[in-house]
Amino acid sequence: MSFEKVGDVLVAQGTLPEALKSYRDSLAIRDRLGKIDPGNAGWQRDLAISFAKVGSVLLRQQHPDEARPALVAGREIIVGLMKRLPGYPQLKQDLAWFDGTIAGMNH
Repeated sequence: MSFEKVGDVLVAQGTLPEALKSYRDSLAIRDRLGKIDPGNAGWQRDLAISFAKVGSVLLRQQHPDEARPALVAGREIIVGLMKRLPGYPQLKQDLAWFDGTIAGMNH
């Protein structure tokens, strides 16, 4: 997804407001795709990753109250995928990232 790649570059450059816009644009597209085919595990995981990127930028911008819903939404998608695909190791890593990030917000 090109919006996401642009967002990654902008984050690396420290241009967080523009990165957030790119990530949100990517999230909107992935949300539409996920609704078209909710059984597509790849699209669902991509949607979760988009939520993670939006949440991460919001955390870096010191907006935890805005980041939390995105992170929780991404986590919920991963939990749902793990129920459908219990042997997929990347999902365990994804869940650990979401759990660690959300837990870190409480400190």
